Amino acid sequence: MTSMLPPTRDLPPGRHIQIRAELERAVTGRRKSSRLAVPILAAAAAVAVVATGVMLFRPGTSEPTPAVQITPSPTSAQKVRETFGLAPERIAAIEEGCTKSSGVPGKLTLHQFDLVGTDGFALLYTDKAYVACQIDRGGKQYKAGGYQPMYIGYLAGHFAMDAGGSYPGGDTNPNFPELAGAPGYRVLAGRVDSSVARITYRAPDGKTAEAKIANGTYLVRMMYPSTWKATGDENGSSEMRVYDAAGNLLGGTGFEQEEKCWTMPGTNITLPDHDPIEKVETATKKCQPAPRWEWLQ
Repeated sequence: MTSMLPPTRDLPPGRHIQIRAELERAVTGRRKSSRLAVPILAAAAAVAVVATGVMLFRPGTSEPTPAVQITPSPTSAQKVRETFGLAPERIAAIEEGCTKSSGVPGKLTLHQFDLVGTDGFALLYTDKAYVACQIDRGGKQYKAGGYQPMYIGYLAGHFAMDAGGSYPGGDTNPNFPELAGAPGYRVLAGRVDSSVARITYRAPDGKTAEAKIANGTYLVRMMYPSTWKATGDENGSSEMRVYDAAGNLLGGTGFEQEEKCWTMPGTNITLPDHDPIEKVETATKKCQPAPRWEWLQ
């Protein structure tokens, strides 16, 4: 079982549901070996998006209603937002365009934006979901591969790995001539708390990059030629490391992070695996309260 989705094709009735079930079973089987890339897209959306990009999402459902009322931190409204050099009108247009393209309920807020030539990428959140949105790629102004409900309000410690994926270069598929010349790229994205100052990423092919940290989130967008075929991470060789301003290691993929867990207040749901606490805790492994994400609107 690999993390690459099947090629675009017409599927018989009911096959979309079977594909989704197979993906979810694969997630359960691979959870201990890889936390980074978990394909849990709705099957119909997965089949539609594979030709132009594969986003691999962390599992999650809509954020639960705690038994006790949790209110956002009063400091969240005082934070200064990074605008990436974009005018307010441009930010509003991106938020509106990506909302319409993804079909996500609620209002999206832009947290990350990256532009290489004319090829843009936006990372946006509502209070309950995440959206990755391509900007002006292949002549299409806004293109989002749907949306993924997430536990947006809480972090698994200092950070949360929300999504990773690969977009093949535009010259790899003759069925999409409008993408000719478009670069390929990998994406790694998620949320962080204020203690995170630096994130490094090493791809399966050995290429390295540092994340852009802004607005309580991080984004790695690793560019490749237009002929790149978007390889995945089947052997689990990619690596992410998270540091504070003093250079102390806060966590990352694998190592001791596997032995930690956090519980959302008022629920029995744990992070990062979203399993019930009775399934996660052992005599030597006890979950801590999950910290609130400071940038929740």
